[in-house]
Amino acid sequence: MLNYVRAELYKASRRRILYVMVGLLLAGECLFCLGWVFGWPDGKFEDMVALLTSTMILGMYLVIPLTWLTAPDTRRGDTLKNEVSYGLSRPMIYMGKMCAALTVCLLTCGIVFAFYLGSNWVLCTHGDPAAEREMLAVLGYVVLCALPLWLGMLGVCMLAFTVLRSAVTAVVVLFLGLNLGPLLPPLFRAVQLPAFQQLGRMGERISLVGPFWGVLTDAMDWAFLGRCWLLGLGWLAVSTEVGLLFFQRQEL
Repeated sequence: MLNYVRAELYKASRRRILYVMVGLLLAGECLFCLGWVFGWPDGKFEDMVALLTSTMILGMYLVIPLTWLTAPDTRRGDTLKNEVSYGLSRPMIYMGKMCAALTVCLLTCGIVFAFYLGSNWVLCTHGDPAAEREMLAVLGYVVLCALPLWLGMLGVCMLAFTVLRSAVTAVVVLFLGLNLGPLLPPLFRAVQLPAFQQLGRMGERISLVGPFWGVLTDAMDWAFLGRCWLLGLGWLAVSTEVGLLFFQRQEL
């Protein structure tokens, strides 16, 4: 398994699109930081950290292209056929690609966070060190809440890229799901029928996007943190199981 993950990471590292995406992210961060520094001279480092805590939902969108780099490409069946003919089991192939996607996502996240915090540490003025430490602690809590939700999205992305033959179709479906999915529970609850209202309440409880708004209001709520981990890992487990079932039965 470890050798397979390394091979997948090597293949991902050879794709220019990965470096283009990371470069665009860093360039966008640079422009954002410079805009705030020159447009808001009184802004302090802790203010920039506070802004970062409100952008965790963007990680859900970033997971989609990063997962695509290592997801099983069923259109190129010859490659998968060769891997299976060499004695690799389908579950190992699927889980190996998922582990590679997770590694790529975590490394990208680390680079983006380090660049943002490092550049703002240099460019911004510094106020009370205690306030900075407090805001960094809040950022750590928010990241801990968002991480399992990102993992759940990773599992959903792997499932979509496995089931849907077209990568473009999978990307469109995933983006539509992120943008339109949160609108469905309120619509169901607006229908004056018990069954629809029950569906609406259930949708709000299992939504991967909903907790991101709760993070902004339930600061340092450890029970909320536990719910985020249960929800995210639940989505990851279910989507991975379904993806494995599809992948094992798919014709290559």
